[in-house]
Amino acid sequence: MTKGGIPQNYLDITPATTKIVTTDTTLGFAVGNASGGVAESYMKLTPRNYLIGHEAGKNLTTGFSNSFIGYKAGRANSTGNYNVFIGERSGYNNTIGLGNTFIGDSAGCKNTSGNLNVFIGGWAGQENIDGYNNVFLGTNAGALSKSGAYNIGIGINSGLNISTGTRNTYVGAFTGQSNMTGQYNVSLGISAGLQATGGDGNTYLGAYAGRNNLTGNGNICIGYSAGRDETGSQRLYIANSATATPLVFGELDNGRVVINGNSASNISSNNFFVNGSAGGLVSWLNVSDRRLKHDIVTIPDALQKVLQLRGVNFFWNNPVPGMEGLQMGFIGQEAETVVPEVVSVNNDHYSMQYAPITALLVEAVREQQKQISNQNEQIKSYKSENDNLKSQLQSIQEKVDKIEILMAESRGN
Repeated sequence: MTKGGIPQNYLDITPATTKIVTTDTTLGFAVGNASGGVAESYMKLTPRNYLIGHEAGKNLTTGFSNSFIGYKAGRANSTGNYNVFIGERSGYNNTIGLGNTFIGDSAGCKNTSGNLNVFIGGWAGQENIDGYNNVFLGTNAGALSKSGAYNIGIGINSGLNISTGTRNTYVGAFTGQSNMTGQYNVSLGISAGLQATGGDGNTYLGAYAGRNNLTGNGNICIGYSAGRDETGSQRLYIANSATATPLVFGELDNGRVVINGNSASNISSNNFFVNGSAGGLVSWLNVSDRRLKHDIVTIPDALQKVLQLRGVNFFWNNPVPGMEGLQMGFIGQEAETVVPEVVSVNNDHYSMQYAPITALLVEAVREQQKQISNQNEQIKSYKSENDNLKSQLQSIQEKVDKIEILMAESRGN
């Protein structure tokens, strides 16, 4: 081809190389229409930037080390560096953001200044503006996030609505989908924590775990649908269904654990409560170190107290499995008048510690044994006196017998 009558090469093909040459430094590889219209740049490759696609990186000025591939990918980027945008309109509005990787249709489309984000999937992180250090993988993952930071969303719609929430980790389709402002939440499993709009420090592990808790804080739900309908805070659920009486229920704020039940089962508000039978191969150990105790005295009037206690047989009104039959024990209200130190009253319900009763029984036996020992000593004393009396009577009888003999001999003479 010629330019000004002077021949000039625009296509140079040799056995070693193929070169497309242009003197237009703004268009790079340009394609024009047949009627002589304005040429449009579809590819511009420089040592520091690789731009492929209609208007990809169109406004790039000083930015470097960028790779934009796709229709209008990185179109507004001017000074942003180290970005990789692949997909139609991916990183479209990025201007100064750096170190971002957006892959997918409209991924990171509205990001302007956010840095070090990874959005992979159609519309992933689409609404992010200035959020940073986020990782969203999956269709619509973090799509409506705007200014959040340090969030991880893996799965379709995971972390969909994060607006300003930070440091959340969502793994699974629809996990944390509604959360907007919550922080430090972890959801793993399809729809785990799905409905939460806020709330901090929740851990939901299992499909649908904690699904319907909107704003609760500090909950731990482990297992399929565990704590699905719990709406409070600081609760522990370990279960494999949405049951309100999970295998393990806890009140983290109060330091209470219930086995096979919930707070309603633990009417006396014990720190540890088993809603059913319990057992083991080893005896339950109670701390009993003398060094941990003071004002130690022997239980007074133990025998009298035991005599005042009434052992009863009874049936539970609402028995749990294994406790349906005839039972044995005490009545808390009665025992309180005799041994109040082993009776607790919480929420107007009576509970007793049965184990300490053994100490009372031991002292009662000791008192009784002392009485028996005293009585034995008295019996021995009485026996000794009786033996003395018998000996004296025998001596007297012998004397009487001698007298009678002498008197009989006297009468014979």
